[in-house]
Amino acid sequence: MKWLEGKKTYFAAAAGIVAALALLYFGFITTDAAVEITVGCLLAMGFRSALAGPVIRKIAEIVAAQGAAKRNPSGVKTLPPGAGGITN
Repeated sequence: MKWLEGKKTYFAAAAGIVAALALLYFGFITTDAAVEITVGCLLAMGFRSALAGPVIRKIAEIVAAQGAAKRNPSGVKTLPPGAGGITN
């Protein structure tokens, strides 16, 4: 399931667009409804794309800060280079 990470929203939006076009083709919905569904799906993809980067970056910063707080002795903000088993 790791392959699906970050792709489920795009698959669902694409399926929504295909469904809207199919329903329009077979006459179950009007053109206006198909356009509304398509725009909603495109907006979902846009929000997913726009928000994923900043949100994940902020979560990574918080987790790194919490990990550093657990590893570092009290009163020390950063470890010297090479300390803690991390080398560059």
